[in-house]
Amino acid sequence: MASKVVSACVLLTFLALSLSGPAIAQQGPQLEFVGQIGGGANGVAIRGTYAYVGVGPRLVIVDITDPAHPTVAGQTEVLAGVVRRVAVQGDHAYLVDGEGLRVIDVADPSSPVEIGFVATPGTAAAVAVAGAYAYLADGASGLRIIDISDPAAPGSAGHYDTGGTVAEVVVSGELAYVADVESGLYIINISEPTNPVETGAYDLGSGIGAYRLALSGDHVYIGTYGHSRLAIIDVSDPANPADVGNLDFPDIIENIAVIGTYAYVTAYSGDGLRVIDITDPATPSEVGALSLPGAPGVLAVLNDTAYIIGAQTGMHIVDVADPLTPSEIGFFGVLGGARDVKVRGSRAYVAGGSGLSLIDVSDTSRPKVTSSIATPGNADGVAIEEDHAYVADGSSGGLRIVEVTDPATPIEIGAITPPGYSRRVAVSGSYAYVATMSGGLRIIDVSDKTQPDEVGSFTTSDDVLDVSLSGTLALVTSRSRLLMVDVSDPTDPSEVGSRSVPSPPNAVAVNGEYAYLTASPTTSGPGGLWVIDVSDTTNPIRVGFCDTPGTASGVAVSGRYAYVAAGTAGLRIIDVSDPADPREVAGYDTPGSSWNVAVSGDLIYVADFYGGLFVLQHSPATYRVYLPLVLSDG
Repeated sequence: MASKVVSACVLLTFLALSLSGPAIAQQGPQLEFVGQIGGGANGVAIRGTYAYVGVGPRLVIVDITDPAHPTVAGQTEVLAGVVRRVAVQGDHAYLVDGEGLRVIDVADPSSPVEIGFVATPGTAAAVAVAGAYAYLADGASGLRIIDISDPAAPGSAGHYDTGGTVAEVVVSGELAYVADVESGLYIINISEPTNPVETGAYDLGSGIGAYRLALSGDHVYIGTYGHSRLAIIDVSDPANPADVGNLDFPDIIENIAVIGTYAYVTAYSGDGLRVIDITDPATPSEVGALSLPGAPGVLAVLNDTAYIIGAQTGMHIVDVADPLTPSEIGFFGVLGGARDVKVRGSRAYVAGGSGLSLIDVSDTSRPKVTSSIATPGNADGVAIEEDHAYVADGSSGGLRIVEVTDPATPIEIGAITPPGYSRRVAVSGSYAYVATMSGGLRIIDVSDKTQPDEVGSFTTSDDVLDVSLSGTLALVTSRSRLLMVDVSDPTDPSEVGSRSVPSPPNAVAVNGEYAYLTASPTTSGPGGLWVIDVSDTTNPIRVGFCDTPGTASGVAVSGRYAYVAAGTAGLRIIDVSDPADPREVAGYDTPGSSWNVAVSGDLIYVADFYGGLFVLQHSPATYRVYLPLVLSDG
């Protein structure tokens, strides 16, 4: 009798479910972190035989015992934000990442681990540490003082609001020297950290602020903002700071370090290191220089060696024993400035920084740089065709053709520099199609890869930003439209149709009868993903739109999903199974700015300009269906 009761209950349950239609439980797509490598290099601190370098969302500890051959001693797991600056005291490193202060236990350099974090209300951009307190330049929130007496539980102690944007802080004794981008130098008494008080200030002039600081003896060295110069301020009387000397610079100073009678300076123009003689602070003069790639910025100088961070390249180790003739003696490279990625088999090809990097992704949880090759421009786009990589290399590099038969030794075998800024490239058969800003679409015959030859071009009234191929059709994004270009005769490409979109399109991918455009938000329209029906090439029609956070830049399409690189909003996954009603179903916020994306099976590769290459796994929507039961009395 009991078995019949149970069977009846099951039957009633099944009937109830059936009456309301098929009983299906749906779970949305899931995104999981798999692996990461690289990122822009930002902060550096030196202690003993180690350099503590911020590389994207990690702290990397570099053994510099032999400066000519720096090696990785250890690195943290991926942190929540991109490291901006680093300070080290005792067994702890203190990082700022825009969100606040992170404390890393570095007692074991081979295994650094995050042990504490405190959020700040502004944008934490720089940090100085003294005793039991960390002092943060917290952007519009001013100077924030953090109690680190218990590194595992840092907490807010005090605050001073300069009224502007604080970009830098240096601490000496009971005084903090603060750079305000709008209003200049502030000198703050921090003898009571819970109640900081202004001691003095120096106005650099109308429209001129302080951006970078260094302190040596009775002088503060300021990299100014608004009018680029090195300003030297006498602070022997903190209540009455006085200007004693100035030296104009062609661009904003990125960082300053002072050792003895020399100031070591890097500038935003990225032309390398400049050495300034400050023996007489009233008449500073440049006496030495060293050109370096990768937009050098943050630097630290210890004894006779300068450690200079190139945001997109890595750490340059420079001998300054003779300040008049600095020379590079070592280099620690990073995968920085990732702008584009393509994947073939177990290899990812990343354009960015100073060239093309080949990444072994056979173990996706631990991607490794196999090799890299420098290019003369800004590697912005990459396409892969058989054993060759085609790199769109910005304004000076044009199109570079790299043989990658041996991933350990890529070799450039050909190049051509069409007009304009080469931004993206697509390849089909014997032709490469280069999207160029101010130069239109350039068509390059690459049948002889050692001698590429431009055979056709299609120019527009505005910049061309991307190109995607579908048979004999090139789909091209300009600043305002999607253009349908017939390339059946590569020597005579012609427009056959176009469609405008309310927001400026950035990238395009084509899949079957639909094109997928990413667009930037403007006052005239939202940014996101546009779906365009291109079945009639003469009259493409907008059929769907999905607003996305951030700035939608790159896009890849696979199956029912469009994968959108959305700048500071990371990766967004859009279900486009109904082109008229695309809907965001999942997202992953990479810590930097996502520029482009590639898909291989269930793996997604995201090129994050500041955060490096991220590998994510996409588990599509799953369904659970209740099937009819076979009922029995037995």
